[in-house]
Amino acid sequence: MLELTVLPFIAFFIGMVAAMAGIGGGVFMVPILKLLF
Repeated sequence: MLELTVLPFIAFFIGMVAAMAGIGGGVFMVPILKLLF
């Protein structure tokens, strides 16, 4: 249950980072996704 509540927050956080960092956000998203999955 906890994961379902945190997941949207994580997705929103990643989206904000990608938007602020621009193309660089994609570079940071790869290690984050590997860390989560």
